[in-house]
Amino acid sequence: MLQPIYLICVDNRTRNIYILAGYDQEIEFQILPNGELSGEPN
Repeated sequence: MLQPIYLICVDNRTRNIYILAGYDQEIEFQILPNGELSGEPN
């Protein structure tokens, strides 16, 4: 299941990585500094 990635952003305050992906940009999640996923899948 390959999906295009539209945005990757690092929050310098929390050091979280935010990712926006999917053909309709419907996949949105963040990766915490410890490697865990955060956020609700859409």
